[in-house]
Amino acid sequence: LAVHNVWVANSYSGRVIETRRGPVYVGAAPYPMRSHLLEGHDTTGKTIADTDQMLQHELAVRIDTLGEEAETHAMPRILTGHFTVSGAAFGSERGIMLGRDVQVLPSTLADGPWDYVALGHIHKHQNLTEGLEGKPPVVYSGSLERIDFGEEADVKGFCWVELKRGQTTWSFEPVPARPFVTLRADLRQSDDPTHEVLALIERRPLRDAIVRVLLDLTPETETRFNEGLIRDALRRAGVSVIAAIRKEIEQPARARLGTSPEELTDLELLERFLISKQTPPERIGRLLEKAQDIFDRVQSADNITV
Repeated sequence: LAVHNVWVANSYSGRVIETRRGPVYVGAAPYPMRSHLLEGHDTTGKTIADTDQMLQHELAVRIDTLGEEAETHAMPRILTGHFTVSGAAFGSERGIMLGRDVQVLPSTLADGPWDYVALGHIHKHQNLTEGLEGKPPVVYSGSLERIDFGEEADVKGFCWVELKRGQTTWSFEPVPARPFVTLRADLRQSDDPTHEVLALIERRPLRDAIVRVLLDLTPETETRFNEGLIRDALRRAGVSVIAAIRKEIEQPARARLGTSPEELTDLELLERFLISKQTPPERIGRLLEKAQDIFDRVQSADNITV
């Protein structure tokens, strides 16, 4: 990126950028590396909480210093930052973050001299000063593309900013980001689970989508389910990637025997067999009563024979 008109900022610094519409002061706050922020500080014997507090303080000082420099310029001022602001709503990036993020207080940004604060790092679009009078927009534009199913419902786009000293306006412009689609079906009572999923695929626009299929099945309905036909149907629908066909097989509740089967009576064995077949409790009761009559008659016949 060492090309004309591209500035890669790796330190907390600011500069005046000349544009065709006039000069703009740009402050840069890159991702807060702990080794850089705490350089020269003695952290011996400090707890994790103490270290985090020191990091937050150092980051706030650097942003405040950028703000003080920005105030010496009468032109429009924009702060670009790559960090987490306290209270921001996380997207899927929370699941891939390493370690603990240093967080900046919203007041550090909203009470500064900035006309617009353009933030990166969190994938979810949001304006942290929405509805607050007299505060500059403090905005995460969010990512342009979805990265996983945690962002399935998120609208993706970019921010169009009309930068003017004290009168900045902006809007969020959606883009046709790659779709992530989850197909869910409860097939535990289905007579034809494959047909039900095929019908579900036909009802949804899936072209160029990344798709996962989540199915609830029983051992019986799982034997009637044809995964190969589902994959073929997804490909014909124009799916870009089949992320997963995940089957949750409902296992019958089995009574804890507690003892070996050889030590159980015939009636107890029958009861456990009926439970394993998911027989309704009231039917189990009736069957056990009938079975007890049969066992009693057999026992009586055996006694007479003896």
